[in-house]
Amino acid sequence: MNNMLIVLVYSPTQGCPYQVVLESSAAVIMDIHSHLCKTEVIGLLGGRYDSEAGCMRVLRAEPCSSKSTSMHCDMDPG
Repeated sequence: MNNMLIVLVYSPTQGCPYQVVLESSAAVIMDIHSHLCKTEVIGLLGGRYDSEAGCMRVLRAEPCSSKSTSMHCDMDPG
């Protein structure tokens, strides 16, 4: 099943509409990738959303190369 997570606007009085949990393996990959890049850091995050618990769990990080210019940053298709 392919579920898209709708990002809602919230205020400090209402609180966040869901909790984000980051797996340590994904955090390590993101940290290493950010320290090795000399341009903008770009990549993909994957995980699961539990609507009953209101929890978005980031399970995996996939670093990507970027094609960076002074105007914008795009993901390298290669």
